[in-house]
Amino acid sequence: MAKAKILVIDDEDEMRKITVKFLEKNGNYEIFQAANGREGIKMFESHHPDIVITDLNMPGIRGEEVVRHIRNKTTKTKVIAVSGEPYLETVVKAAGCDVFLKKPFHLLKLQEAVEKLLKKN
Repeated sequence: MAKAKILVIDDEDEMRKITVKFLEKNGNYEIFQAANGREGIKMFESHHPDIVITDLNMPGIRGEEVVRHIRNKTTKTKVIAVSGEPYLETVVKAAGCDVFLKKPFHLLKLQEAVEKLLKKN
């Protein structure tokens, strides 16, 4: 079985690195990462991931814009949005995200969400 492709987009280097390291250790995934929304959209276009995990509060292209871009291209890619601002859940769900996680979250919650979304594909 081919490895699931996951793109992690977060402008907070430490959070992105922790997330990537956790996913690498706990799953059979091919992981790509981006430090901002613009880079994330480019990575999405070139790698066609199964799942995108994106922060919402980023400078430049924000996470909800990334979600809208993905939804304009496909409904197949699943999107997990993360933010410390719970009021953004409604906005990003309307934009088409599949799962919203409020920071801080336990990494096992993220893994559960990833596994559940992969089973839907």
